Amino acid sequence: MPNLSMNCSTIITCSFSGHPSFQHPPFHINSGVTDRGQYPLPALYPKLAVCQIGHGIDTNLEMMNLPRSKGLKYPMVLVVSLHQGTHCALRTVHIDLLSNWSAMTQTDSITKPIEHKQRWHNSDTYILPTDDEESARLQLQHDLIRELFDGQLVICPLELRNGDEVLDVGTGKAAWALDFFATYSNASESDTKLVCIDISDRLFPKSPPSNMIFQIHNVLDLPPDWTGRFAFVNQRLLMGALKQEEWYRAVKEVYRVTKDGGWVQFCESNAVSHMDGCGPASERFMKLYRNIEAAVGLDFSCSLNIGPIMRQVGFVNVKTEHRVVQLGEWNGEVGTKHTKNVMAVSRGLKTSVLKLGGLGIIRDEEDFDTLMDEMEEEWKRPGSANGFYVITGQKPPH
Repeated sequence: MPNLSMNCSTIITCSFSGHPSFQHPPFHINSGVTDRGQYPLPALYPKLAVCQIGHGIDTNLEMMNLPRSKGLKYPMVLVVSLHQGTHCALRTVHIDLLSNWSAMTQTDSITKPIEHKQRWHNSDTYILPTDDEESARLQLQHDLIRELFDGQLVICPLELRNGDEVLDVGTGKAAWALDFFATYSNASESDTKLVCIDISDRLFPKSPPSNMIFQIHNVLDLPPDWTGRFAFVNQRLLMGALKQEEWYRAVKEVYRVTKDGGWVQFCESNAVSHMDGCGPASERFMKLYRNIEAAVGLDFSCSLNIGPIMRQVGFVNVKTEHRVVQLGEWNGEVGTKHTKNVMAVSRGLKTSVLKLGGLGIIRDEEDFDTLMDEMEEEWKRPGSANGFYVITGQKPPH
């Protein structure tokens, strides 16, 4: 068993869920270990909770600013995951709101990677694969999102002028960018330039139009000379790449590179809010989904949090539009296509889940595959759904 005492290479992730007062569950605390073992909350939620890690993996938790209704009992769950090398320790703590926020350890397990046939992953920070199969899924997903939003690629009142530049963040295979270039109001006929970035060039198109530039960049650290450069920034589906505490920084970077008066658009999926009561396999998968979210430090409810962050960094005219589609063959062609997409995402999590030892849910590769098959059968009946959210905003004109 590895030594999981605190040191500078250990990473802590805490995930809160379960309390009805949370507007954006789950809430995460993610930060690296300091020499004092102190883990401050992100600045976005300064009064919600303080988590301090002491010796080893002993946890002291103080909760603040949550209602304590006399006679009511809201169970909460805190999942603490510690990563050191290839090992992951999961500890689940249940909190009773009527017991002075006392924490009681329920589970504590060490997991090792599970051997399996791996798909290509180009980054440890992105939980989905980067291969031809994923490229095809991304194209399907793009087509489905566009159909859901009535054929619109841009939801905000964007007007491009000659010489304007557009940035596509997390471009992948550039499905959105190529479609935008070909169809959006005179984008291909003017001298509008599209700059498309991702953390890997593996899925970049081989022969893009001359007005499209592809570069490897991370939205968390965009080039300094890009300040105020872009008339429009599009960012799509980075919920599997950005950690919870990185979202503020990402949105702030997008704000920085947007020109005064320019517009931005974020698009994210949200299955978390639409999967209750689908069946035992789906329930088991959602537990797995929550565990990988906590273990990696992601925010699968980011679609609900982006708007408030945008306002905080300075965007105005912030609006959210969302569409929910019912999954399953019973919902016709649209339900069948969206089921194919969501199932491909779910199956694509295999390598990330098994490299983390199954996260206390999955025993081996066969168990994962069986769970996927059982869940797909459940989704043939009414009850499962998936949502897409588009959040737009404007950098104030000066």
